Amino acid sequence: MKKFTKFLSVFMTAIMTLGMILPNMAFAAATKTNTVWVHKVLMQDQKALDQWTTPEGYDATQDFEGLQGLATGTTLEELAGVYFAVQNADGQFIDANGNALGATLEEAEAKGTVLGGLTTANGLELNTTNLPQDVPTEYKIVENLKKSTYVGPNGETLTSSHVNTAPIKLTLPLVNDKGVQETIHLYPKNTKDIPKIDKNFAEDEDLTNIFGRAEDIVNPGKGAQYPNYDKAKGTISRNIGDVVKYDVLTYIPYNAKYEVLKWQDTMTAGLTYNQDVVITSKDGSIKFTKDTDYTLEEVTDRGFKVVFTQTGLEKVKAEAAKEAAKTNGFEIRFKYSATVNEDAIVDKADENDIKFEYGNNPDVTKELNPTEPKVITYGKKFVKTDSAGTDTDHRLDGAEFAVKNEAGEYLTFDGKKYGTTTNVDEAYKLTSANGGLFEIKGLEKGTYYLEETVAPEGFAKLTGTIEFEVGPDTYTTVAVDIDWNLEDADETPDALRVINKKISIPQTGGIGTAIFVIAGIALMGGAFVAMKRQEA
Repeated sequence: MKKFTKFLSVFMTAIMTLGMILPNMAFAAATKTNTVWVHKVLMQDQKALDQWTTPEGYDATQDFEGLQGLATGTTLEELAGVYFAVQNADGQFIDANGNALGATLEEAEAKGTVLGGLTTANGLELNTTNLPQDVPTEYKIVENLKKSTYVGPNGETLTSSHVNTAPIKLTLPLVNDKGVQETIHLYPKNTKDIPKIDKNFAEDEDLTNIFGRAEDIVNPGKGAQYPNYDKAKGTISRNIGDVVKYDVLTYIPYNAKYEVLKWQDTMTAGLTYNQDVVITSKDGSIKFTKDTDYTLEEVTDRGFKVVFTQTGLEKVKAEAAKEAAKTNGFEIRFKYSATVNEDAIVDKADENDIKFEYGNNPDVTKELNPTEPKVITYGKKFVKTDSAGTDTDHRLDGAEFAVKNEAGEYLTFDGKKYGTTTNVDEAYKLTSANGGLFEIKGLEKGTYYLEETVAPEGFAKLTGTIEFEVGPDTYTTVAVDIDWNLEDADETPDALRVINKKISIPQTGGIGTAIFVIAGIALMGGAFVAMKRQEA
């Protein structure tokens, strides 16, 4: 009995001791917040973001499903690939033990392992167990888009953040009306948007001869228009030497924080870039300066590459953050030109392509490539023959022609540029050679006229002019009646025949003319003598 009483006494003492220890153990376990979950939430649009208020009942303990249940009437989406890191109250990035590593993320990462990382589809789990929390301690959770890898399915990047991407201030341990919370969930919010770009001929470019333009193109002839991004812009014809002007517009979404803005323009061989790019805001009120706001690499005469510097990027961020950008974003305009050169190939359109690269993270970028307007030149081939046939024996060399346009002006050409003159002696001359062949290339669409200035020897010079059209396929198949090259196996006509007739009476200025005049005088003299004899 004594043994039992002794055992009972020891047992009760143990129970009482445990009763005193266990509450203390429970209290000790609840003195720290050990895990902080950061969930990046995507809002439907800027309006939804601006109108967001913390739903009633939220106390930082709800996981994503729990938050969605509280936020009735609002659709939320959780994003992976968004980077967050922890700072102390002084703005120093810290490691998992709370040691300060540096004021910038680059500096901090060079010294140690920053407490932070990328969100997954279920958020970012931060282990805060070893952070000082003996007394309430303030920390900040900072979003860094530059290290974020998120890109939407259509190239969207994160733009506006709630309260303008201000750090989330957090006091650990977190205490709510239920006491210290070991695990909490935080929900920074963003919208996403995609920039836009379009390229077209400048608004003041003459588009009289344009063809191949999409029927549903928006505001034709009004320069770059975002709805036309993927629509056929059309092709215009130009003369060699003509200058063609271009317009490029780029839309930067409201509150975008891009760390990469690059444009690469490339022209095909028949276009020469005139090294005249000017970069401004859409209305021209804000100018971007070379070597300050952007670097410019001009790829000889075939295009350029523009990369915005950090100064330029900050200027764009500042404009995109303004209230006016909520509605229209911020737009950047490029204006520049190209000259049609002597390498332009007849009936083959030359292209001027631009690509735009953007991103929050320099290592994770996206590219946009709008359709481009095109430029083309045309031509015409001719064969000079006599009236008797078209084979080698009837083809005539040595004929010389000037070309007139519809305005009656003669064309001039120096090998690089067409011009006009009213003096036929200054006109560009086409001469038949190598079997009566001559041609003209590099012209815009239109009606032209051949005027013979020198006839082949032994043939009468043509009077008047010969009308011909220049346009699609006129260099090969349209309005042709003779084969340019007799050695062509199929002998398909691809040139216009120009016929001269042999001289049937002496032409002015030749020895035949003199003989004809002398003979005429002799005949007239004989008739006069005969008439006098009759009178006598």
